[in-house]
Amino acid sequence: MCKNLWPEIKMNFEDSPKGILLKQIEYLNNNTQERIWGELVLTNGTDYETKKSLKNDIIPSVEDVCYKLYITARAKGNVRFLLVSVLQEPTKTYPCHLKDEINDIEYKDIENSTDFIKNLETALRSGKVTTLLANLI
Repeated sequence: MCKNLWPEIKMNFEDSPKGILLKQIEYLNNNTQERIWGELVLTNGTDYETKKSLKNDIIPSVEDVCYKLYITARAKGNVRFLLVSVLQEPTKTYPCHLKDEINDIEYKDIENSTDFIKNLETALRSGKVTTLLANLI
């Protein structure tokens, strides 16, 4: 009889980009009494749109994963907005790339959860996102 050959799979991923985004969705849903609903969508890396330039070193591929954080305002006809996108290699937690979709700002090669949280906070607390959230409630 063959034994289980799979590694022990940790479900604790709170310091990963995915875990941090999921926690922010939980905070948003609770703080707005679910009038604004957060959703995390996983796609392959080709869905990560990066700024086009000759110096761009981000080349999204089908082998990468892309997380997209959307918000939906239920009281406003379920209108949906993309706030941020994250690109990472599925076999690594960091480095990753974060794109603030509302302000069109990219944070490249984020090396750890501290820097990821700092950049995500800048995106989520921006004036445009603050106004968007206020208008959707």
